[in-house]
Amino acid sequence: IIEAAEGNTNIPGGLMKAVGHPQVRYLDRVAAGMPTEAEKTRLRIPPGTAVLRHLRTGFNADDRPVRVIETIMRADMNEIEMEFWDQ
Repeated sequence: IIEAAEGNTNIPGGLMKAVGHPQVRYLDRVAAGMPTEAEKTRLRIPPGTAVLRHLRTGFNADDRPVRVIETIMRADMNEIEMEFWDQ
């Protein structure tokens, strides 16, 4: 474990690998919608502004989910870029 600035921790190979559940693939889902009242307040979203919800689920070699991350962002202030490579 490597301590980074301001107390952040960096684990080479990732936390899930360090605890015996290496992530081998992930699935991203992005959906647009209107924010909840809590999201409006926390993100300071003006009326009528949509959000993007990005849900990433990581899976291990047995196809079990080992990590889920949800990111909510204002749709008017963010852009999503994707790049795919053939293997």
